[in-house]
Amino acid sequence: MALTRTGRALAVGALALLIPLTTANAAAGHAAFPPDDETRSYFGCPLLLEGQRHPCVVRLQNDLNAIEESYALPGTDVFGPATRIAVLDFQGRHRLPADGNVGGRTADLLDTQARQARSASEPQPAPHPPGRYAALGDSFASGEGTGDYVDGTDTPDNRCHRSGHAYGTAVGRKLGMETDVIACSGARTVDHWLPQNGRLGQTDQRSAVGPDTTLVTVTLGGNDIGFAPLAVNCAGGKLARESWSANCVDEIEGSVRRAPEVREALIPLLRDVHERAPRARVLVTGYPRLFPDAPGDQCPTGVPFISWQIKEMTRLNALATALNAQIRSAAAEAGPWASYVDLENALAGHDACSSDPWVHLVRDVLDERRQESYHPTVAAQGEFAQRVLRCYRDPSSCDPSR
Repeated sequence: MALTRTGRALAVGALALLIPLTTANAAAGHAAFPPDDETRSYFGCPLLLEGQRHPCVVRLQNDLNAIEESYALPGTDVFGPATRIAVLDFQGRHRLPADGNVGGRTADLLDTQARQARSASEPQPAPHPPGRYAALGDSFASGEGTGDYVDGTDTPDNRCHRSGHAYGTAVGRKLGMETDVIACSGARTVDHWLPQNGRLGQTDQRSAVGPDTTLVTVTLGGNDIGFAPLAVNCAGGKLARESWSANCVDEIEGSVRRAPEVREALIPLLRDVHERAPRARVLVTGYPRLFPDAPGDQCPTGVPFISWQIKEMTRLNALATALNAQIRSAAAEAGPWASYVDLENALAGHDACSSDPWVHLVRDVLDERRQESYHPTVAAQGEFAQRVLRCYRDPSSCDPSR
């Protein structure tokens, strides 16, 4: 049974009265212990035995006191009975040969334990504050489609549609960071530099980034080439004219050809973020593919009685892949502080054709909620948040395709 501090101090004192202060007694009482315990010394000291008077005993007593205050040794150069009892107690607690001598394994462990005890007792520096987090981007980062929009971001003059369900909010909450989600539905890369046109009170997104920012996420580029609007227009346009499908595919192909423009716009944007927040990790997300890898011909659009054609879905998936390739390249080119977060398969099993889609189909074309069409649901934003968090904590997980 382990002794309490008071009990250990009483035991040390009582046993000290029973053990005479003679080297002969110590040697005679412990001759049976292995001699190899004497092969290593305590900081260049000789094997320390009861009855010795040696400067090394001062350190020994101080180390024992650091490990256990109740030993209450005087810090002198005399290896007396109280010192031996403390050594025996230490050896017993650590399952060492209990001979009361200090050398070999006892010396090694005493040194280690004393260092740890002193380190634990030293004042610890105050923990670094979690930092600040800025979530920049477009509708896929603002939370478009998840509802519960922040006051002032769901008005006729401002449809940024920022939601508490956006992945940035979840990331900031999980990391305990002060978070500023300035992403805005409809944003393009140019809106990093200038106030967003048509969004009353919306400042340039770079204003959210400063020297105290330690994490920045960027989800931009989709609107530069019409990624989400194309899906909405392709589905909704079928009501207007039967020939729309061919036009839709042509529009998609035009956006694929323009994808390199996104890379050229993102590189200076990301470097500007780094200049404004040199301590920050910058995580640049891609976009999800909206449809399965091998879509069938019965995938609803959200428009009554109208389904997607396979070639339309295939080309929209190809557009997502082309867009993501340019974003990945921009992150790699910008600098080592930037990482690409792969979201391309984030809707796998929950794509627009599934029985449990994590993306909204076309809303009523006459409804104000039409803006939410082909945008992520709350569940999808949760998946985005998990991927961003994994990347932040383990950079090797950011882009599994690499």
